[in-house]
Amino acid sequence: MTVVSAVPDTGTGTHTLISQIAAEVLTIAPSDIRVVIGDTETFETDAAPGGSKITNMTGRAVLAAAEEIREQMKTIAASFLGCNREDVKLERGRFSNRKGSTEKISFAEVARRATERDGGLHIRKTYRPKGRSGVAGFFAQVAEVEVDKETGVLKVRRIVTAHDVGTIINPVTHQGQIEGGVIQGLGYATMEEVKTEDGRVVTVNLGDYRIPCIQDLPELKTVLIQDPAGPGPFAAKQIGENSIVATAAAIANALHDASGTTIFDLPLTAEKIYTALNPPH
Repeated sequence: MTVVSAVPDTGTGTHTLISQIAAEVLTIAPSDIRVVIGDTETFETDAAPGGSKITNMTGRAVLAAAEEIREQMKTIAASFLGCNREDVKLERGRFSNRKGSTEKISFAEVARRATERDGGLHIRKTYRPKGRSGVAGFFAQVAEVEVDKETGVLKVRRIVTAHDVGTIINPVTHQGQIEGGVIQGLGYATMEEVKTEDGRVVTVNLGDYRIPCIQDLPELKTVLIQDPAGPGPFAAKQIGENSIVATAAAIANALHDASGTTIFDLPLTAEKIYTALNPPH
């Protein structure tokens, strides 16, 4: 089975989620589903990735298409099983007569027959949200820091990030989104800075513009509180940007608690912290 989507996989596992959603509806393995990217001849203008909306919008389109494919395949299976379509059930990649017949036909066989008879089954679905969802995703973060008051060096020791989530479709990519956001927020809060002189950017490479490496990472702890209500397929909720939003504020507040100084200018460099702790007389 092939799913054609206008959405590229930007590294968040979108195509994996697409195959998982379709596979769940069709009770087959995700590896049996191929995801390809369409072009402007295939689709009208797409909204593009961003805003933590891909699982919701693309996922709902895939869900609707998979459900319709399943119903059409039930009709084909019914002719083989000698029963009404309403009596056909799909379970573990096989169609059977729910009224007790032991005869079954595989998903692959029904797909082959559909290809021979009609050239295959082709479903096109578009999802357009009718308004803003009334279901929100909440999150909170706590940072633990250590400050050397003699040098101004700030060390982030631990970050705890808690998220109100719906159904987690893929735990690995979901956790990757959380930790990736926290690490981005760490860099934004403590080291990433574009410097200019006389209107010219002088931060010209990654030697000058530091981003977090493995040695900069604190202990990361995630707390997930699952909510059965979510706007996405199977009651999923957004996660993409959530973990980056509160990171800088949590670290800055921890700096204030540890040292008594408040700095509003990011990044929280040692120079800024030292100057705040030792103001010129």
